[in-house]
Amino acid sequence: MLNLSQNTYEQIRKSEGRDPNINDIMKSMMDIYETLYNEIVDAHANGDRNVDYSITGKQSISLKQDLDGLDKAFNRRLANLEGYITSQQTNKLFAQSDNYYLEYQNRKNNNQSVQNDSKDNRVETTYQDLVKSIMLTARNTFLQISNTQNYHKGLGTTALIKMMNSNDLFLEGTKTLFS
Repeated sequence: MLNLSQNTYEQIRKSEGRDPNINDIMKSMMDIYETLYNEIVDAHANGDRNVDYSITGKQSISLKQDLDGLDKAFNRRLANLEGYITSQQTNKLFAQSDNYYLEYQNRKNNNQSVQNDSKDNRVETTYQDLVKSIMLTARNTFLQISNTQNYHKGLGTTALIKMMNSNDLFLEGTKTLFS
């Protein structure tokens, strides 16, 4: 899922001539989740599917097992997204204040605690939690509509875009972090 998501993200970004941004990362994640979900469901149209892994050999996989694997991949990708946000927040902290870096290095060099020091815990997790919540809600919305007659490819991503655009905290947090 990671490689597919990254490829989709790059295609979106390049086709629209934009710099990297979190909106495109989130859209690519949802698009790939939706695509893989549909492929898995189609592969199980006639029941369990057979796979041949080099380590475990041939075996049969149920739809539930496949979808559980997809959800695990999605959650790993969410963890990567949280790491990306933390990295951006940390970069912004260091860019805003040369003193922050110097204070940190001085405490570190003097063997003072830097892991639990509130001065070093300046990365706010509210935005990360919000992004994660939006992604999980979008996935759940997709899962609800994917089994309806009105479903067509792209509704998961459309639901995500609506959630992002209607959430003032997300819009403000994105603007603050990525400007």
